[in-house]
Amino acid sequence: DLPFEDNSFDAIFAIEASCHAPKVEDMYAEAYRVLRPGGKFAVYEWVTTDKYDHENPEHRGIIEAINLGNGLPEMRRRVDIGEKARSVGFDVVMEKDLVDDAEIPWWNPLKRGRISFWVTHLTCKFLEFIRWAPKGTVGVSSLLMRTAKDLSDAGECGIFTPMYYYVFQKPLKA
Repeated sequence: DLPFEDNSFDAIFAIEASCHAPKVEDMYAEAYRVLRPGGKFAVYEWVTTDKYDHENPEHRGIIEAINLGNGLPEMRRRVDIGEKARSVGFDVVMEKDLVDDAEIPWWNPLKRGRISFWVTHLTCKFLEFIRWAPKGTVGVSSLLMRTAKDLSDAGECGIFTPMYYYVFQKPLKA
């Protein structure tokens, strides 16, 4: 629970945060509680796109790996976010995948950085070997390298976006 009175704020935002909530509707309900009637809640979300097919083992494997590598309970579908917001009383006044406006695909730096990822990984191996880095450092490095690949694969095939933007509004007569 947020330590604020009901109807305290005109606007709230969450950037790449609610994807970590086990029950996003609980987070949305709390935002709804502290917003004044007419207040807006802007959310920048990680979601699967309409191209994601849960029955496709490759798609499912990529998304499960992203969940693991980023500490997410479960990736939500784009359509679920609006439904969850409506379920707590919000109106969805805007939604847009900002990937559509990007000049450079968001996953490009992850692909271009693969050489530097390997240099970092080898450095971690060396530092762990000489005991300047704690045991487990190489494992974390491996997980992060894998996650970067899964994120870029998901971006390239269009099944995931880290740039989905929503604006929810608490009705004036709430």
